[in-house]
Amino acid sequence: MLISGIEKAAIFIMSLSEDNARQIINSLDQDELNTISVAMAKLGDVDSETVEKVLISFAHDLNQSLNIIGNSRTAEKFLSKVLDEQKFNTVLEKIKNANTNTIWEMISNLDDGSVAQFIKHEYPQTAAVILTKIPSYKAAKILKMLSQEYSIEVLRRMMYLDSVKVETLHDLEQVLETQLKDKTSAFNLEDNTKVIAEIFNSFSKDDEQMFMNSLKERDPIAAEKVSKMMLVIDDLIFIKGTGIQSIMQKIDNNTLIVALSGASEAIKDLFLNSMSQRVARMISDEIGGGVKNSKKEIFEAQSRILKIVKSMLGDGTIVLDKQFNG
Repeated sequence: MLISGIEKAAIFIMSLSEDNARQIINSLDQDELNTISVAMAKLGDVDSETVEKVLISFAHDLNQSLNIIGNSRTAEKFLSKVLDEQKFNTVLEKIKNANTNTIWEMISNLDDGSVAQFIKHEYPQTAAVILTKIPSYKAAKILKMLSQEYSIEVLRRMMYLDSVKVETLHDLEQVLETQLKDKTSAFNLEDNTKVIAEIFNSFSKDDEQMFMNSLKERDPIAAEKVSKMMLVIDDLIFIKGTGIQSIMQKIDNNTLIVALSGASEAIKDLFLNSMSQRVARMISDEIGGGVKNSKKEIFEAQSRILKIVKSMLGDGTIVLDKQFNG
């Protein structure tokens, strides 16, 4: 087991008696205390062999079966005994924030089937929180594994989520604590309409249409909000300045040819007019006389371009002049 210096320090302090640990911890400044506290919370199970290696100079005082379990619960309990109330409250928030990220990283790393199996037995509100906090492409795959009625209800609830405190989601708290990581104090949710739009953008065309039609039947207002936030190939007409040239630098010609073969004339002209005449003629000839592409191939090519566009919009490389009314 490879451990860092800060982890060694955390193991060392947690192996001491409360009185000895209190003396060390009270001598730390606030930044040092924050760092060591987070390390304690993230240790996981540390076996006796590793503890002995860290405390080799004190090996004669250690029992061969010594184990330290470093998680939020044990770190909080330990620190509450060795810190004064003010310092304890300060580091407690650091611990909880560190574990919040870990929990959602762990959920994101689970296979889609496991997450679907887990959330299908949960309340739609609980499922909504989980799907809002994981990557949109993963949420899209998971929704397809659930029943249509349940999926639509989860999408609706995602639309109207505000900041949700863990205390109101006791069942979720218990499962996350035992299967993934320790509980956190709150989920601070971002713009949920945008998140759902990202999920819809990750669907295939058929799945997108199916879910959108169902959402329209169940909640027309929510469906309209999602539609306005979704990025489609025709929205590229609103790219400002030299943005199209910047986009083309990241797209291979084959993808562009396939995507444009199913695009509107306005989008074709947008790209062709941004090229040299020679390249534009070559692309036009390929589109007009090349192999006829299937709807699936066109959709996948356009999706690859939109993924690049969304990434560039996110980092500010390009600007979209269209106003979304979420």
